[in-house]
Amino acid sequence: MNTKVFRNRDLGAALAQVGRELGPDALILDQRYVRGAAWWPFRRPRWEIVAAEAPEGNDIAAGEAIERLTAEVAELKERLTHLISAADLVRLPRTTRALSELYDLLCRKGMLPELAQELVLAAREELSAMAREQPTLVQGAVRRHLEQRVNTRPPRPVAGSGPLVVFLFGQSGVGKTTTLLKLAARQATLGRQVALINADMERPAARLETEELARALSLPITSVESRIDFEEAIASHYNKAALFVDTPGYSYRDTRHLRELAALVQLATRRQSFLVVPCSTPLEEMHRAIAGYRPLGLDGLILSKADESESLGIALTLACESDVPVAYISTGRHIPDDLEAATPEKLGQLLFKERPEQTLRSWPGPRWYRRPPLPGDNHKVPTLWRNIEKEVASCEESAQWINAGSGAAYAS
Repeated sequence: MNTKVFRNRDLGAALAQVGRELGPDALILDQRYVRGAAWWPFRRPRWEIVAAEAPEGNDIAAGEAIERLTAEVAELKERLTHLISAADLVRLPRTTRALSELYDLLCRKGMLPELAQELVLAAREELSAMAREQPTLVQGAVRRHLEQRVNTRPPRPVAGSGPLVVFLFGQSGVGKTTTLLKLAARQATLGRQVALINADMERPAARLETEELARALSLPITSVESRIDFEEAIASHYNKAALFVDTPGYSYRDTRHLRELAALVQLATRRQSFLVVPCSTPLEEMHRAIAGYRPLGLDGLILSKADESESLGIALTLACESDVPVAYISTGRHIPDDLEAATPEKLGQLLFKERPEQTLRSWPGPRWYRRPPLPGDNHKVPTLWRNIEKEVASCEESAQWINAGSGAAYAS
């Protein structure tokens, strides 16, 4: 690396000299302002700049550095927003520790800080001063206000003749095919005649997998590759109650293929369309997906992979903000069990669900308490519990003696 020192009384002139000699992409390694010496009259103040020529591939390195810096700034901005919201909440009057801790929990679960603050403040206004100190009562109040805000609605019946054609949209990997099989299998268990139409022409391997799963569930399936095939498939299953269509995983940015998919949807006279969105998707990405698929006609949202997400607050924020209602929640891979109709109560339960180890752990009691030994225990009986047993035994003996004496007195 060719390094050189530039000196000039004017900083701008020094930088211009660096650009002329080392190029516009030169690296500034150091710069400082050197003051003149009082004992030497000819040494005046000046700028010293240490610069070097830009190495090869510097554009790529600079681009990566800018990307990293941009990501760090975005992360710092997000943290600062959370801290400001938390500080505002703490400074508000009548805010207790239980309210602050629940607000922090909602933010850690991914809920928008503004929404979390509104819910906590609404709960604060509802509860009395004593109730605001109780975490259970605070959580119950916040949950009630959340359930009043979420937008959920079961699928509405569609009038007309012929089978109801159900379309599921979403990008690849969102759990669209698994959710489709759950919907179809659940209708089949209710005794309704259903069939599957595989319109995913983009992934042959996924098509074969879907066909194998459909056969394992004893569900008839037809694969199509064109609009004509799709019309023939609907006509061949005209006696069925419902047809479930697995669509290609086009991105909401792929407007050309989405227009083709919209033309395919128009071929069904009775139809319902749902967008499958994973619960772990960032909130802004969820809103972009809804806006991108909206021209296809969305009747509802299906929140998938709720069991895999630790940030269910994001999905709850979407349910409060979006005008497209949440229709179903997918909570696992089991077919058809892990699919539930979305209700405000169910969404609130998912947000405040406890981990299995928290559910099984019982309250330990005060520090002085020790449970009595069970028959299968091999450890020694705690001394404190042994003393308590002695006290109880002595009390029982005293009670028996008193009762015996009282009986003798009455007898006499």
